Amino acid sequence: MDIGTLNYLSAQALIAGFVAAGIDEAVISPGSRSTPLTLALLRTPGIRCTLAIDERSAAFFALGLGKASRRPALLVATSGTAPANWLPAVIEASQADIPLLLLSADRPPEIQGWGANQTVAQSALFSDFVRARHALPAPRLALDQAFSPEGLWRVAARAVEESSWPQAGPVHLNLPFHEPLIPAGATPAWLPAPVLSLSQPPALPQTEAIRRLATQISGRPGAIVCGELPARSAAEKNALFAALTVLAARLGCPLLLEPLSGLRFGRHWQTPAAAGARTCVRYADWLKQPQVQAALDATPPEWVLRIGPWPVTRPLQNFVASARWQALIDPAPAWRDPQQRLDLLLHASPLAACEALLQQDLQPATPAWSAAFAAWEAAAAAEVETEPTAVPPSLHPASAAATLDNRPGSGRCAARRIAAILAGVPDDTACFIGNSLAIRELDSHSGCGPAALDFFGNRGASGIDGNISSAAGIAAIRGRALALLGDLTTQHDLGGLALAQGRNLVIVTVNNGGGGIFDYLPQASLPEFVAGWRTPQQIDFAAAAATFGLAYRRIETPQALTTAIREAFATGGPHLLETC
Repeated sequence: MDIGTLNYLSAQALIAGFVAAGIDEAVISPGSRSTPLTLALLRTPGIRCTLAIDERSAAFFALGLGKASRRPALLVATSGTAPANWLPAVIEASQADIPLLLLSADRPPEIQGWGANQTVAQSALFSDFVRARHALPAPRLALDQAFSPEGLWRVAARAVEESSWPQAGPVHLNLPFHEPLIPAGATPAWLPAPVLSLSQPPALPQTEAIRRLATQISGRPGAIVCGELPARSAAEKNALFAALTVLAARLGCPLLLEPLSGLRFGRHWQTPAAAGARTCVRYADWLKQPQVQAALDATPPEWVLRIGPWPVTRPLQNFVASARWQALIDPAPAWRDPQQRLDLLLHASPLAACEALLQQDLQPATPAWSAAFAAWEAAAAAEVETEPTAVPPSLHPASAAATLDNRPGSGRCAARRIAAILAGVPDDTACFIGNSLAIRELDSHSGCGPAALDFFGNRGASGIDGNISSAAGIAAIRGRALALLGDLTTQHDLGGLALAQGRNLVIVTVNNGGGGIFDYLPQASLPEFVAGWRTPQQIDFAAAAATFGLAYRRIETPQALTTAIREAFATGGPHLLETC
């Protein structure tokens, strides 16, 4: 058997093992050394292949696929610096528990370390950011041997398992190939792999831990804070929302929902569980008010039960930190305690833990405790309802010298912009929210409701890189998506616009003249602020959209933004809407 055919058979066996384990998405960046993998993928039934020239965009696109589907996608690149471009997305996947399978082609080991071109040490390229790494040998056969795919089938099944459980994340397979890389003759027919059954036990709470938690929170003033959770079906949302609202009612405590919890919007708001629910979604506004701060200083929460990662916004972080006792429910074997204040870490499914808590003898806190939160929430909601509907055209900031009061990034403008976006997005749409100001504005101003919307963000490492590509990956799974991004975030991933082609993706870029998030940080007082942090840019987003074949519109008012979003989704295809 010639070496080219052996390379192909080895790659095909590995891919067949992935397909048998349930993998149906692959993202390929073209290259020479990865030819056996690329050829096998393109000739494998049952797997959808996306070609992406830029490896960094490819990796964030695969991240978006995994985020939306909760299954790992295959990511393929050639040797050398190509897989090094994956690193930012690998870090994000590791920090955010997103499954991802990295297949880097490599030069054979006998030329490593001898100065061969396009040869770098790849096996440990991603350091501690992968759940597992496998350095496979280059395909070789003795003269009297026949090719056997069984070992590669099991390597694939193991990698899928390691990427999915017990803590989802990236897994790296480094695959060296000798030349020639193309079979000398016709390639053998595709050989499917047998399905290897993988059983992943549910993360059930320990009885003793539930009893301790119940004892600590029963009859005392506290709060449940629900942060980012993986994408869930409508039925899963309904079940979790019902359990959380019943638990909050039994404890007489508020339930604070972050937007990435997936619980602020959905059909569960039309279920009986929503009636009288003690939910709070406008806490980012009222937690900053002096009278609220004074009340909570006088009577801080005795406990906070966190579900999901550390909160996004500083006001909620400070509220959690003020609690005398903290617990975290997290199914992953991780330690998410940045302030090192946890008193109980319960590794369990949030739904299973809530249902187990409801079996305990729980007593409510005094009615005045939850009544205060309800009053603060109602006052914030009433203030939004009294906002004037006639909005003058927004002013594009000429430089970072504009004041915060009249800048489009101000609170009132942000509230109108978020309301306009939510009014324009149709039901059953995935919404990707960029970092910096975008996620904070959504947290403050989204409200809640029965619209079937799911929110995603790259909050593992909270970078501004790869956001368009991630949104495109989510759109590929969900059918359509909206991305809300800042101007620097959009500029940082202009190459990702290539992956938007042919997809129902509407990108709303808020052009506030540079890094608006820094206006609210201590750096704003420095004389070098504009040059070193605000960094206003002069990019022409209309030209960028035209370059990559996206429809483009410049939007000046919230009403026009709502209309433009509706028309973009009705028309279909990728759109870039620039606003301020």
